Amino acid sequence: MKLRGCIFLMVCMAGLASVSHASDRTGVLGLNYTVGPSFIVGGEHATDVSSVEPGVGAGLQMGISRNIDVKMDYDYIDADLRTQALTFGGQFKFAPDSVWSPFAGAGLGFGKPRSTIGWGHVSLKLYGGLEKELTSNVSIIPVISYQYVEGPDPFGSVHVIEPGIRLVYYFGGFHR
Repeated sequence: MKLRGCIFLMVCMAGLASVSHASDRTGVLGLNYTVGPSFIVGGEHATDVSSVEPGVGAGLQMGISRNIDVKMDYDYIDADLRTQALTFGGQFKFAPDSVWSPFAGAGLGFGKPRSTIGWGHVSLKLYGGLEKELTSNVSIIPVISYQYVEGPDPFGSVHVIEPGIRLVYYFGGFHR
């Protein structure tokens, strides 16, 4: 049984490391949409209002090199709080030619921690995932992110963990 488990693990690792004919997306615009649960994990009073809610996000990304994308993301983080954030940043692809391409990214911007508070608050987003190219124009990505939206007292800031599925549509031609 242990031998079968080890063989299965080695086959999975080889599949993750195998090379495909992934497209070079330098200069290509992508539109992404993410859906998944939002887990409120911190904030002085944010966890009193809500703990788990649906979260959605949408964004634009532009490949500036084989490994680097610049991004702009809008996230609607929690339905009860109506927490929203707009971040600008980038992501780094560690193995852009792999069948499952791992990446990590970060963004900084502004947000509103709840519906009755304005947009003038700092927002930070950290995320990572594995991109799988389905067609030359479409990718699917299991992704996990951490989002922080600064909030004033007495309510406090919002800290959220969001696992999700992201679909990306890439416009235009590709380079090899």
